[in-house]
Amino acid sequence: MSGFGIDGDVANGSFEDVAPFGGFGWRYADGLGVQRVQEASGAADGDYYVQLSDNAEIHQPNPAFDGDVVTVTVWLKAEINGETARLMVDFRDQKMWTNPLASTSVDAVLTTSWQPYVIQATAPIAGSMPVFNTRLTVTASTRATVSVDQIEMITDSL
Repeated sequence: MSGFGIDGDVANGSFEDVAPFGGFGWRYADGLGVQRVQEASGAADGDYYVQLSDNAEIHQPNPAFDGDVVTVTVWLKAEINGETARLMVDFRDQKMWTNPLASTSVDAVLTTSWQPYVIQATAPIAGSMPVFNTRLTVTASTRATVSVDQIEMITDSL
C-alpha cells in the first residue's frame, strides 16, 4: 500500500488497509488519542474508521504543484453534538518540516451523525520556493471525541 495518494486523491481514505509500518497511509503518533476502529455498522464507509480524541490529529502529505486547487471532503461525527474538528490543507516546498508556504483551515461544528465537511485551498504560484506537496490534517478539539472516515481529495492542476 502506498502512503501517498494517486491522481490527486488521498491514500486509504476510508482506513480499510493497514500499512506494514502502521499509520494506514496516514501519519500520526500511535497511541496518542488515535484509534483505528473496526465497526462496519458504525463506519461511514466500509468496515473501519479512525477516532481522534483531545487534540489528536492525523495527517497525510501528497504531491502538489504551484496553482493546484485542492478540494477535500471528510466525513465526521462527534460523540457529543457541538464538538469541533479542524480541517487544514497546507502547501509546502521540499523542506516539508518547515512552516507551510500557504495554509487554509476550517473549524467544523459536528453532530452525532456522519456528515460531509468540505475544505478547498489553492497552492501559491511562482513563489521563491515552488510547491512540492500538500498536507491534509484533521484534528479533534480539546476534550472532543471525533470519528473520521471516507476522505476524498480532488486536485485540479493548472
